[in-house]
Amino acid sequence: MYSRNTSTGVLTTLSTATIATGSNPRDIVISPDGKSVYVTNYGGNSISMYSRNTSTGVLTTLSTATIATGSNPHGIVISPDGASVYATNWIGNSISMYSRNTSTGALATLSTATIATGSNPINITISPDGKSVYVTNYNSGNISMYSRN
Repeated sequence: MYSRNTSTGVLTTLSTATIATGSNPRDIVISPDGKSVYVTNYGGNSISMYSRNTSTGVLTTLSTATIATGSNPHGIVISPDGASVYATNWIGNSISMYSRNTSTGALATLSTATIATGSNPINITISPDGKSVYVTNYNSGNISMYSRN
């Protein structure tokens, strides 16, 4: 973990330089409010959840450290309103979907936990207005497109 000088871009190691995560971490995302950080654990079929000190940048593991995903999660994204989190599942050919408690940062699996994608989804993004989700499918050679309610 590092702090960044906003004038020069120089990184400085934080007082707590590292924090444990799951097996084979792949992608990382910070919530729009800056209070939460999530990491996909490719080898652990999970997402690690952290709170982030917005003054220092130091991460702290949430009381429930991980939440299950589909097979081999890769990419992760948070909706612009901070209320939803989506992770691509490389082997599962799907997206895992979660609601986010904007106070605590804890994730909860949605009742419809996954949605199908193309073959080997890798990256995921949400449009700035939050209405559309796009996923790149590595082996399909295409992009899956979804609308959000």
